[in-house]
Amino acid sequence: MARQIRFGAWCFDPDTHLLAMGEERRVLEPRVSRLLEFLLAHPGETLSHDQLVDAVWDGRVVSDEAVRRAVSTLRHALAPDGSDHCIRTVHKRGYVALFEASQPQVAMPRAHRGASSLQRYAPPLWQRVAWALSLVFLASALTLTLLAYRRASESPSPPQAMAMAPTLAVLPFLNLSAEADTDFLADGVSEELRDTLARYHGLLVTAHASAFRLQGAQTDVRALGRQLGVRYLLQGSVRKIDERVRIDARLTDAVSGRQIWSGNYERSLAQLLDLQQEISTEVARALELVPVSAQTGNAGARTPNVEAHLEFLRARERLATWAVDDAEQAIAHLQRAIALDPGYAAAYAQLADAIMIRALSTGGVEPVRATVEPLLDKALALDPGLGEAYVTRSWLIEDRVQEERELRKGLELSPNYARGYEMLAARLMELPERQAEALRLIDRALALDPLTPRNHHIKAIFLAKLGDLDGAEELERRALGIDPRFRSAQLWLGTLSALRGEFAQAVEHGERALAIDPRATFLREGLVNFYLGLGDVAAAHAIDSPATPNGRLALLLFDADWNGAVDWIDRGAGSATRPELAKHLVSYARLRHGLATGNPAQFATALAAELGFDGTLPRLTAAPEFRAYTDLAQLLHASGDEAAAKRVQQLLEAELDELEAVAPGQKRALDAVRALLLAQAGRDRDAIAALERAYAAAPLPLWWIHLKHPAFERLRGQPRFQALVARVDAHLQAQREKLAQMRGRGLVPERAAQNQR
Repeated sequence: MARQIRFGAWCFDPDTHLLAMGEERRVLEPRVSRLLEFLLAHPGETLSHDQLVDAVWDGRVVSDEAVRRAVSTLRHALAPDGSDHCIRTVHKRGYVALFEASQPQVAMPRAHRGASSLQRYAPPLWQRVAWALSLVFLASALTLTLLAYRRASESPSPPQAMAMAPTLAVLPFLNLSAEADTDFLADGVSEELRDTLARYHGLLVTAHASAFRLQGAQTDVRALGRQLGVRYLLQGSVRKIDERVRIDARLTDAVSGRQIWSGNYERSLAQLLDLQQEISTEVARALELVPVSAQTGNAGARTPNVEAHLEFLRARERLATWAVDDAEQAIAHLQRAIALDPGYAAAYAQLADAIMIRALSTGGVEPVRATVEPLLDKALALDPGLGEAYVTRSWLIEDRVQEERELRKGLELSPNYARGYEMLAARLMELPERQAEALRLIDRALALDPLTPRNHHIKAIFLAKLGDLDGAEELERRALGIDPRFRSAQLWLGTLSALRGEFAQAVEHGERALAIDPRATFLREGLVNFYLGLGDVAAAHAIDSPATPNGRLALLLFDADWNGAVDWIDRGAGSATRPELAKHLVSYARLRHGLATGNPAQFATALAAELGFDGTLPRLTAAPEFRAYTDLAQLLHASGDEAAAKRVQQLLEAELDELEAVAPGQKRALDAVRALLLAQAGRDRDAIAALERAYAAAPLPLWWIHLKHPAFERLRGQPRFQALVARVDAHLQAQREKLAQMRGRGLVPERAAQNQR
């Protein structure tokens, strides 16, 4: 049975980590979920740091800051606007939960629209009597137990009934066809039914990827419902016999296990789309749903051409992985679909999506812009209500305001499109003042699609920016548990390892990611930088053959080949696959080349133009962006324009303070930037102190750029600076020895340099 617990207006399922109130649905990270469960079990008690660590972290050694972050995250989930702090901090003692759970409930029911709230949630009389007696007993016990801990003013209010929006998962239909290679047909039927039902008011439909993860899973509908966090399940089978198709479908209440509708249909294959629409209408009628609007009826997205539709379904199946090879196969299927039906709107939109997925892994947006834009324009001309097309088009928009407007338009038309929420969350999390909204959006994506690894991955990035590296790692491992071939989770586990100074572990994760998708440029660039973190130049060169834009630039800079680096940039080798890193590498190359050639003023002008610097700074959201402007300040200083250099430094210092307040996860990297600014200002002692803070735990991933920066030239002979460098060298040597051991055990492949130049 589900352990769904009500407290106040909230309903919480500790097994799925789902927190719900009305139509609000949030998926807590596992650690925060365990914290809430523990607090619910101890209402009114003052719980110490040690008690929380024992219960939530299994007794591991964790800092006070880790506990504070978990409590803060939970507070935010319960009251994003900060209006109602349900958890009280008791100075030097711990925390008190100011809420109390009712008896765990088996279900979060949702009845049909015509019933009143009292009628909706009224169980049979015998059950109400049993619950009442249980609650009386429980309340008496709690009163006696908590009397010593709770003041009268802290007594919780009675649990409130919670209205839940109906939730539905369309499970993969079984393929009963005798013909080979027809799985895509059954999967496509499930997908089309899901897409159509997602266009109804008041219905939350779990994304297909989550449902499809359960293909071949247990048949217990109650267990399936709990795992997906839904009330209703639509299941069925598809059988293709020559040119006819038979579909059997049934709608089940996952709480009671009761079947509430079923249908059996047989039509010609040419009538497949009409049949899917008919089934969707019957399901909607059983749930008493109303379509969003005539505009979103998706008529333009459909095709009367069965062969075109089948090609579309084959492509959709391929795109689930995001791998380069699969994206290319999807492109071929979609091109055939459009050739068969030039008026197929959804095929144009999905073709644009497939091209973008490939581009984001290989060369960035710009090389494909001229191809993708006409495809999306065509899709929307054929079907203005195709929300997915607006979401894809947002990738092409550089202006943040317009990009957000495009994403919200797509979500307005396709309100159950989980990827739209994930993409909007990813954009907003870059803005410190929008972080609370970003968290709500990614939680919405997780509620709609809890078994798609990318949603966990995006939330992991968000947690890492907030400084919760442990929470981020847990989410990335959960993503890999869902799909071991999810390459981005492997790469980011490497990034998290590198942030901790565990460069050998970072290499292992990077190698695993690259083995999954060897053609993905951004994976090779990431692995190059992991190897450079170890100082393993030969392995980095081997990975960067053939050359990648950012990988080759990093290698040239590591080798102090300033002329080669600038030549590489001027040949147009800059990469949009990792724009933040690219900007930092480019600025450092310009700085070094300008100083080496004795032309700092010329290069300062060129770099200011590249950065778009007009005397004001754009909103900076990450340390690499700051590094680019510190390089500009260094060039201005070297050119003798002290006033301009000081102006840039002052602007950066103000931005640093603001970002550090909302992005504690970047504190070490920001201390490294602060050290540069202090050194440029001649405050050597303060600069070394900032360096020591930045490197206290471990070397930073790009230490080989940072510690060799010209701003630190005066510091190199000072004992404290030399001691810091010695600690870094010792750490790296230990990591190199660890990597050698991992190679000996076959965990990491041997890499031989080839084609280094």
